[in-house]
Amino acid sequence: MILHLISDDKFADYAIRQFYGVSNNSHFVVILDSETEIRHIKQIDKVEIVILNSSEYRELLTNLSTYSAIVVHGLFFSWQEQIILAAPEHIKIAWVFWGGEIYGRKEIRKKYLSTLSKFVLFLKNTKDTRKNLLNNTKKYFPNKLTFKRIHYCLTDVEEDFKIVQARFNPNIMVMWYNYYSIEETTGTLRFSRVKGNNILVGNSGTLENNHLNIFFRLRKFNLNHSKIIVPLSYGENWIIHFLKKIGLLFFKENFLPLTDFMEREEYNKLLLSCAIVIMPHYRPQAMGNILTTLWLGSKVYLSNRNPLNSYFKSLGIHIFSIENDLKPSNRKALLPLEKEMVEQNRKILMQQYGLENVMKKTKLIVNTLSE
Repeated sequence: MILHLISDDKFADYAIRQFYGVSNNSHFVVILDSETEIRHIKQIDKVEIVILNSSEYRELLTNLSTYSAIVVHGLFFSWQEQIILAAPEHIKIAWVFWGGEIYGRKEIRKKYLSTLSKFVLFLKNTKDTRKNLLNNTKKYFPNKLTFKRIHYCLTDVEEDFKIVQARFNPNIMVMWYNYYSIEETTGTLRFSRVKGNNILVGNSGTLENNHLNIFFRLRKFNLNHSKIIVPLSYGENWIIHFLKKIGLLFFKENFLPLTDFMEREEYNKLLLSCAIVIMPHYRPQAMGNILTTLWLGSKVYLSNRNPLNSYFKSLGIHIFSIENDLKPSNRKALLPLEKEMVEQNRKILMQQYGLENVMKKTKLIVNTLSE
């Protein structure tokens, strides 16, 4: 039996469907600080809810030896680290790499911020220091030594694995995994195609999105009636508030911040209006958004500094460079992606991220962890 440690997050249902789709050899557990209501997990009947430090939690720790492996989905909570360290040596530990648990660390984070984002962070830290609030807003990160207990890093991006291997555990191994399949992420819109002329910028309200660089760049274009759509339903409150002010200042009524959580189907319908998608991250991020919008036929821009740029190009997918292509002198910069390119992208995406391949990779993980 494989123990899956999940949180109340939108990714949980993808994992539940995938792992139960190849085997009944999985036990999904979500640990809560208190008896709070589950908000995001839909398949709650397939999940055991355990309250932190309860008798059930202590029993879970005691019975870890009954599992062949533990899969930790993200690594953002102290209870995840506690369970990893409490597991007997013969238990295989696999960790689904989410990104923030590595890229969000202070010693790494600034590498993936643009100069403008670094300046905004500097001003924020200065203000916090004056108010003596800095120590009250620290995020949790697991001890670096904990990563040495992990056997497998589950990711579809080689750059993620290389960073973990170089900085935290030279002996860690990689297995291909992604929560998203094309069929699941596009849902009922699988056979639809982008029709609007709006522009999507970023995927969340964090500095790593480097929004300001794109805001300044887009100001140089004649945007006509295109809406600048910016997802801000999660992230850091102070940057969300800041971006809303700047966006309205720059683009007036053409600025559309998305501050409320949207269900996938509703969000995908909005994506159908976005002929242009700009993801200004310097690190691998927003994979779900990128896969979905590529499939729907958007022209997707990534930074040259983002390893996903070279990754998608290595697959043969048509991806465009923010630095090289997104400029007013390029007359095609804001024109829709050509039909032939859309079809080529779809063919490659289905081969790599179609449900058949995703499930094949998931089965390989289950077999490896069950040995």
